[in-house]
Amino acid sequence: MNTITLAVMKKSFDYVKKSGDINGRQLAIKGASPEIRAAINKSYKTNPAMICLGECLVLIVGDTDAILRRHNIGVEDEFDALFELLALNQDKPMVFACEFSCNVL
Repeated sequence: MNTITLAVMKKSFDYVKKSGDINGRQLAIKGASPEIRAAINKSYKTNPAMICLGECLVLIVGDTDAILRRHNIGVEDEFDALFELLALNQDKPMVFACEFSCNVL
């Protein structure tokens, strides 16, 4: 099973809170299984990777170190919910089952 480890870092959370720039939200990529890491290493804004967390949440990865809200147009509510969950325990990574595709309605 492929996995990705994500966290909301306190420094990033504090920046967003202070600036009020909700699009500055990001999920730090703290680890990934080899197949997922290989795809992330090739992802950029112009060459994004789509990943699926827990067979239900599709996110766009356009950076090698973080999943940025500004890259996830159309799924902002889902991104924000995940951000809020991870922000409850800032700097503490959480591991998610992760694949490249899934059937999300």
